[in-house]
Amino acid sequence: VRSAAIAVGLVLAVLVGVMATRDSGPDRVSAHLVGQPAPPLVGTTIDGEPWDLDAQRGRWVLVNFFSTTCVPCIVEH
Repeated sequence: VRSAAIAVGLVLAVLVGVMATRDSGPDRVSAHLVGQPAPPLVGTTIDGEPWDLDAQRGRWVLVNFFSTTCVPCIVEH
């Protein structure tokens, strides 16, 4: 039983190593927006007032970007 557990651990370690060092290929999603500035962000507040991120320059602002395919993100909002 102990040798089986060691074998499974080694296989998992190799698998993780292979997956972590894979090169990108046509089957991988490209994150071309990573590292790029966010687009202009404008909208309307809950009170119906216009809101523009540029007007907040110099202030701390938390902007939460999420994907509509991210189930935990959808639950959060």
